[in-house]
Amino acid sequence: MSLIFLAVDFPPARGGIQKVAFELPRALHLAGEEVGVLSVCAPGSEEFDRQCPYPVARVPAGDKAQVATNLSAGVVELFEQFTTPPQAIIATKWFPEGLSAISARRLLRCPAVVIGHGREFRLTGLNPLKWLMQKYIMLQVDMALAVSEWTAGQLRRCGVRRDRVHVIHNGIRPKPFETPIDTSALREELRISDEPVLLTVGRLVLRKGQADVIRLLGPIMQQVGPVTYVIAGAGPQEQLLRDTADSCGVQEHVRFAGEVDDALLPAYYQLCDVFVMPTRDVPGDPLEGFGLVYLEANAAGKPVVGTDCGGVADAIEDDVSGLLVPRDDDGALVHAVSRLLLDGTLAQRLGQEGQQRVRDRFTWDRVARRFMDAIGELPQPATAAGTAH
Repeated sequence: MSLIFLAVDFPPARGGIQKVAFELPRALHLAGEEVGVLSVCAPGSEEFDRQCPYPVARVPAGDKAQVATNLSAGVVELFEQFTTPPQAIIATKWFPEGLSAISARRLLRCPAVVIGHGREFRLTGLNPLKWLMQKYIMLQVDMALAVSEWTAGQLRRCGVRRDRVHVIHNGIRPKPFETPIDTSALREELRISDEPVLLTVGRLVLRKGQADVIRLLGPIMQQVGPVTYVIAGAGPQEQLLRDTADSCGVQEHVRFAGEVDDALLPAYYQLCDVFVMPTRDVPGDPLEGFGLVYLEANAAGKPVVGTDCGGVADAIEDDVSGLLVPRDDDGALVHAVSRLLLDGTLAQRLGQEGQQRVRDRFTWDRVARRFMDAIGELPQPATAAGTAH
């Protein structure tokens, strides 16, 4: 049986959903499954597709409605290239991929599955038309895969039956983060002496919480002494973050690394003493549906600090892989970060236990196995076309 993924958000573009859309098919391919991805044309995609270990087809880009139409047509053509019958169409988001999946499944006589990340189900409240379309699509799909328990709750709120929702956490490839790296050159490049290092990796947007760490850097240093805070990522809030550092008088302790290539990220994780990303619930902005960066930091043997917000509680196991603090609680955040910087034994334990937790539960091969277990519960392709909703 073959599987095809519909993924508008796909490399060479970067981001969390793009990682999932590439890595999950890759893990399935390595496990012996016949898989392919249908995406949209993008700069650099031809070179990327040539090096991809599984087939990738592209359709013209455009507005989302046009892309949905293009995907619906392209998925049928791609399936014709497969040597085994289709087992399922997997939409990596509810729109436009989900609409294309439920449209194509009648022609291909196989089930349609949608992956829910969480954030997309919080952005429709002020748009009734979008909300109705989301509701329609999620009622039609044969299965919905949630990246966290919080996301599963959002899917059920959209009307997906409880027995059709499966939680399949995201994963990582831990080896690049585990392999020891000499970080002395990076420390010199970032002008960091021997003080401890805090790190956040993520887009520079309000919900990621970099501004909160900058704002609380003074109180943290009052407890632990000099600290350098490294911010890896790019985004619209960069100038605001720089201004915040200036106004708080901590600009000499903050380093903006900009967008960091994936191949260089392991060095940043190994450089830090504590990884911190205190995500926030910002009105009109999506919550964190899971948080791959917490797993990446753990894979490097580092303790993590995050807020109990969205699906972060699935990525961080409190007092096992890191410390989970209530959102919007400045005192708890200062205490958690300071505690890890002052208590080396605790920091080492959480880093080591977090690393083992990643190996045991969050490698992509384990995710692929859980994914196939869930897909195995779908109706057989020969009868799937008759499961109208």
